[in-house]
Amino acid sequence: MLTTVKMIPQAIVDLETKELVMQEWLCRPLQQSVQEFFSAEDPETLWQREEICIRTALEMDSRMPRMMNLTLSSLPFFLQTSLKWEGGVEIVEWGIAYLSSFEYYAEQLRDRGLQIWIDDLSPDTWEFWKRKHVDGYKVDIRYVLRQPDFFCEVQAVGKPVVVERIETLEMEKQAMQFGGKMGQGFLYEQSARTDFSLPCEFNS
Repeated sequence: MLTTVKMIPQAIVDLETKELVMQEWLCRPLQQSVQEFFSAEDPETLWQREEICIRTALEMDSRMPRMMNLTLSSLPFFLQTSLKWEGGVEIVEWGIAYLSSFEYYAEQLRDRGLQIWIDDLSPDTWEFWKRKHVDGYKVDIRYVLRQPDFFCEVQAVGKPVVVERIETLEMEKQAMQFGGKMGQGFLYEQSARTDFSLPCEFNS
């Protein structure tokens, strides 16, 4: 199936200095919803879609460390390639699988020089991920504001945390008041964002 994907580099900034420290490269198919994109008929088909996104993002010029989305179910397929870059992967909630084998795959990702971040960390998933050897977490600002004890517990681990979905200066101020060090969201997109729309062939 021929579709058009939009590559969207989103800024991750130091909340104190407002300096760009990383970019997350998001892949968004224009002719189907994100849920449809991730709801593939099998893990191999999902990986083929994710691989197109990763390879397309790597063609884009960037001097910043890149963060790329990757589902757990795609880890074994990804590790059969030679793909690597400066930055890391964000393990996303879609396509959940291979939880029991995560540490095995994580070691191989690190051998490739890639960091491992957990995207959309929530109180429901914290018990699992806090015992895993990962490099950082991304937490929605709604959890920061509504469940500050959870956010404090995540921070107490001592690993980097990005506060996501910061849309206003007030949200930025609140994130910093709760100890947030890095942020991502619409507030920072306009100065660092360029969208690329490209035709790509996906398996339906």
